[in-house]
Amino acid sequence: MFLDGKQQNKFPNAGGVSYFVTLTFGQKAGALVGWFFLLSVPIGAPVAALTGAGYMTAAMGWGEGARIGIKYSIKFFPMHEVGNGITLKIRHTKEEGSPPYPSLG
Repeated sequence: MFLDGKQQNKFPNAGGVSYFVTLTFGQKAGALVGWFFLLSVPIGAPVAALTGAGYMTAAMGWGEGARIGIKYSIKFFPMHEVGNGITLKIRHTKEEGSPPYPSLG
């Protein structure tokens, strides 16, 4: 962690770990790390949701059906809320007479 922090201070970039691996080990290693990070989300999110649902159903003494239901609510409820929040923010930030799209300047 210390070396990663020193590298971030010396080479500020929003690329994250993949950028620093590219600087240190080359383009192929950086691309490989980038793909690993990209693929970890669709693989890791369902596993984390199922694990959390398993802990909750075990603590409450519920069955397999409840575990699957909780898993899907953990997975899909945040996506709905984020989308809903973005919509509300766009609706509430429009001013009278402003264009229907956000300005770039």
